[in-house]
Amino acid sequence: MSSSKPSTEFPAGNGDIRLLSTDGTLFHVHSTILQQSSTFFQTMFQIGPPEVDNSSKDERPLNIDANAETLDLLLRSVYPNRENPEFNDLQTLASVLRVAKRYEMDAISQQLGRTMLANRIVNDKILPPFYISSPIPTLAIAYAFDCNLVARCALRECLTGEISTHFAQGKDFDLPVELINHILKLRKERSDWFRARVEMHQTGWPTNECESCEKIRSYWKTEIALYLDRNLDVDYFKATVHDEWNCLCAKQHRSVFVPHSDAKGWLEEWSELSTKLPAL
Repeated sequence: MSSSKPSTEFPAGNGDIRLLSTDGTLFHVHSTILQQSSTFFQTMFQIGPPEVDNSSKDERPLNIDANAETLDLLLRSVYPNRENPEFNDLQTLASVLRVAKRYEMDAISQQLGRTMLANRIVNDKILPPFYISSPIPTLAIAYAFDCNLVARCALRECLTGEISTHFAQGKDFDLPVELINHILKLRKERSDWFRARVEMHQTGWPTNECESCEKIRSYWKTEIALYLDRNLDVDYFKATVHDEWNCLCAKQHRSVFVPHSDAKGWLEEWSELSTKLPAL
């Protein structure tokens, strides 16, 4: 015990039991608060209090499988009269969630998970929630710790933007294969949904056959398909769908890719589809 050091946030006199981190920091806490937050501790204290060395009047501390930084963040989340800690990186949050799960703190796990849905303030700057800025890491963490709402929000963000960028963000996180396959399946379904409308649509084109218009149309359809595959959004479609030109054929007619009313309907359907939270 001579090598241990006291916690500055949870010093001596703060509670009736002591917790010892893996790197030798002592935390004085209240057993009642631990029991309210943790099924593990509730069961343990019902069985009996920690062992006491009656000859020295010194309780043996409970060894906790967490370092001092992680245990401090967890306890600050547990105590109702403490300000909840702020997490500026997902690795730290994942470490705290891991300990919360280890000690069966289900409500605390959900509370910690919801921090990934909130804006953050770093260096006086408001930053977007983790589920938007880092969707794949957020999805990996939320999925691992049963934070289903957070996971669905992150999954939705994985269904737009460049897939390679998303997966590059998650290289340090363990994303199950079944979840990777689910992301790819949903992205393909959405890409196919929009591509089918472009492929089948004919209304905006001249009824008389025109080789020049057909070449332009085929090129545009190819660009739409490539953009959907890479980014899974409709920005390129929106930027070009209403383009008009004077055809260079002998008839010099005017052409448009898709009439405004049809394009508007597709985009409204796409917006409704892309704003819904997907199932896990």
